[in-house]
Amino acid sequence: MYMEIITFTELRGHLKEFLNKTSESKEPIFIKRKDNKDAVLLSSKIYDEIMETIHLLSDQRNILSMQKSIEDLKAHNLKKVDIKL
Repeated sequence: MYMEIITFTELRGHLKEFLNKTSESKEPIFIKRKDNKDAVLLSSKIYDEIMETIHLLSDQRNILSMQKSIEDLKAHNLKKVDIKL
């Protein structure tokens, strides 16, 4: 993954452009600051995806369910399910 690196001064001078860029490209932007107080600018979509992943992986039952699904897939132990919406 490519991450653009900018300074805080650059961000401050072109905030709208960087917000649009990260929102449209879904790529984070690394912001260098003095005294190693760096930050990362993310689109809200990427942030939501990260938070959902953290939530799913914070529950041991979810982890076990995902592991079993992967094992079933590898063993070709699949079931056809019709989903009606």
